[in-house]
Amino acid sequence: VFDTIATRLSKYTIRGMVFDNQNNMWALTTGHGLFHYDGINWLHYDSLNGGMPVTYSYAITIQNNMLWIGTEKGALYGTPGNWTIYNTSNSGIASDTINRIFEHNNSLWFFSPNQSGLSEYKNGMWKIFDTIIDGKTILAQNITQDKNVLFVTSTYGFIYTFDGLEWKRSTILDDIDIVFYYLSLMAVI
Repeated sequence: VFDTIATRLSKYTIRGMVFDNQNNMWALTTGHGLFHYDGINWLHYDSLNGGMPVTYSYAITIQNNMLWIGTEKGALYGTPGNWTIYNTSNSGIASDTINRIFEHNNSLWFFSPNQSGLSEYKNGMWKIFDTIIDGKTILAQNITQDKNVLFVTSTYGFIYTFDGLEWKRSTILDDIDIVFYYLSLMAVI
């Protein structure tokens, strides 16, 4: 499995990995493009070889066998060499910088690392939700779901829930005698 591309991949920060419906792996790196592994061969796509129109990428998911990639210039949709980019100039997305993408209830949710909010993409339509609670912006670190509720960890250790209409700060950690700065992983079991 180790060839020149795989060896190169091991030197980069991997932001995310997904598998398509043919069990091909897609690995997204920060600043070094997208890697594809079909079980035999590795391919590398970046801004230099035309496979990626942007350099910095932060999040990846796959829906209906099409890639969605969060970048510093918006959300990329498609496949290498055949991308559509959604940004604040041509769509209803809240921000050009996307650091998290999550699929929930047949929608895609795009989080930004700034105060511009949360974007939902469903059935070809964009909707923006405010992410300020009690004067503090939810800066998403991780996202998971339980039934119809999104759970989002934010900087400073807060957990927020979103039921599709309203954000609430969870009190689940209020009785724990620990000060959190950064809660990086979360699972609902």
